[in-house]
Amino acid sequence: DWFHIPLFTSQAYLLLPVLLWVVFSRSQLTAATSVALMSALAIMGTLDGMGPFFRPSMNESLLSLQAFVAVITLTMMALSAALLERNAAERALKTANLNLEARVIERTTELAVSNQRLETSNIELAKNNRDLDAFAYIASHDLKSPLRGINQLATWITEDLGENLSADTKNHLQLMLSRIARMEMLLDDLLAYSRVGRSGQELILVDTSRLIDEAFDLLSPSRSFALLVGPDMPTFTTSRTPLELIFRNLIANAIKHHDRVDGTININVDALPDAFAFTVSDDGPGIPPEHQERVFGMFQTLRSRDEGSGMGLAMVRKAVECVGGTISLTSDGKRGTAFRFTWPMDIGLTQIGSNVGGELP
Repeated sequence: DWFHIPLFTSQAYLLLPVLLWVVFSRSQLTAATSVALMSALAIMGTLDGMGPFFRPSMNESLLSLQAFVAVITLTMMALSAALLERNAAERALKTANLNLEARVIERTTELAVSNQRLETSNIELAKNNRDLDAFAYIASHDLKSPLRGINQLATWITEDLGENLSADTKNHLQLMLSRIARMEMLLDDLLAYSRVGRSGQELILVDTSRLIDEAFDLLSPSRSFALLVGPDMPTFTTSRTPLELIFRNLIANAIKHHDRVDGTININVDALPDAFAFTVSDDGPGIPPEHQERVFGMFQTLRSRDEGSGMGLAMVRKAVECVGGTISLTSDGKRGTAFRFTWPMDIGLTQIGSNVGGELP
């Protein structure tokens, strides 16, 4: 009798691993067929009085048989549902991966196009900067020759006429000479402005306290001005020239615009995480709030045009921003002005690409 095979003469629940294998390695139709076949064999064997589900009582046999059929059916359904969910998740993941790959390719293409445009823009910007620098160099350097000639002619006229000069003519010649001097100063400052922030400046160890004292002494203030420098001025490796330019212009600005014969200039520093914050303050007349942003513009001055070119603070802002720093001023417009600027502790990386114009010959 074929019902006497070991499958039904031992525990029928040992067929569960076989069912698991069918569910995971075959189709759902095969798994359902296997469950139906196993249930049919169990039912036939039990009704024929054989197999592990046969009991002396028919009710007990049917309960045992129903439990077996229910277990393998529920097992197959649960595993099939899990398998369907897993397959759906795998398909969704595969679709998402394909979409992601397509998006990555698209973004990579867009990035390549953007990089190409940026490179083209940088090349054009470098060319424009070189052209502007060349223009500034020519304007501030070559135009001095005719100015010197005009200055010489005015001097010759004054010497030749001597005492025969009328008072009006003498005033006119003096006005001409003052305008020539102002134009030469303006051209000098324009050339200095065009050179601010150029790459390739040497990095050296700078004692800022000594640098400030030297800048103050170089200005040789004729009035009785006091310079008070804080005790914590740093000594660090940086580009000396632009830092000296900043302090020299801020100190000169405080002296030139002071309204008294004596004054005090205070310079202090705060250490930030990656930069030094220097503050240059004075006890002068202050700057009205409506003029505080304008003073940083080129050719802007609150004093007579003959007293300056209006380029000093513009050069200061350019020098600060070329190294990634910031500058601001604080004043109530009545008494005192404080300029605060930040200067990176490590200027090496900041200087790279700070000016794409290159050096002029």
